[in-house]
Amino acid sequence: AVDILVNSCPGYEKFIISSSHSESQINKLSSSWPNLKHLGIQPSPPFGSIDLNDEKLIGYVEKFRSLEAIVLCSIYPCVNVTDSGIERLVGSAEKLKLLILRAPQVTKDLVKRLRIEYPDLNLRINNY
Repeated sequence: AVDILVNSCPGYEKFIISSSHSESQINKLSSSWPNLKHLGIQPSPPFGSIDLNDEKLIGYVEKFRSLEAIVLCSIYPCVNVTDSGIERLVGSAEKLKLLILRAPQVTKDLVKRLRIEYPDLNLRINNY
């Protein structure tokens, strides 16, 4: 399915993936869609949490360099995303304007500080 998508939609700028997509599929998507601006990430079955950690989230930002928005399904938490990961993500995503996710380990203090450091970034983390 990934091959069909990248061959038939070369100029895609907005896409929703499953958190279970393999590294090779993500690499193919990122090389085929270098101008992807909006990345949505949904949980893979069984639902309950999004299979995502700091390294995987930062990897998306490194692969999709034009990202302006990252939206993770807010119903399901990203249980392995931490303050450190969010700080690294925001620091490396030069064009990021919107970040929405639910990550129980991310603190309210971090969100407050990032809002001061990055006033143009719309952060919606854990309803803070």
